[in-house]
Amino acid sequence: MIDGYTKTVKKISEYADQIARICVVLVMLLMVANVTMRTVFKDAITGTYEIVGILFLIMISSSISYCALKDGHVFVSYFIKKFPVKIQKVIDNITNISSIIFFSFISWKTFEYGNYIKTKGEATNVTKIPTYPLIYIIAVGIIVLVLVLIIKLILLNNKRGDNR
Repeated sequence: MIDGYTKTVKKISEYADQIARICVVLVMLLMVANVTMRTVFKDAITGTYEIVGILFLIMISSSISYCALKDGHVFVSYFIKKFPVKIQKVIDNITNISSIIFFSFISWKTFEYGNYIKTKGEATNVTKIPTYPLIYIIAVGIIVLVLVLIIKLILLNNKRGDNR
């Protein structure tokens, strides 16, 4: 059962990372097109700044879980490695559990904020893109991060012996 859960979350995280990669390419293409239009036609693409911001929001929200899955985040282990392996495991458990609780709370509150913004009908200034779906994207990205953290917690505690 754990293996199926792990594989599913890894697939979701990898899929989300692919979305992030597409966003990077779209930002690059949009910026090149905007600069080209400014140079050649003396006119910019309307809302470029907003669209780039939205693409970055999607990119970061989509890639954060994959980064955690691959341990791509900054990990301060200099002091922790000086402790015995059992203490290291306890510290890792505390860190993972607190991260799961913290990010679960953040995701919940982000969904609530998205609902609030939806009722207000807020949209971006220039392109008039509704902002609540973007807030939901952030919340979903954080949920996938929580799922990855749960996997890491399970795998940490399923290891045999004193190997980290």
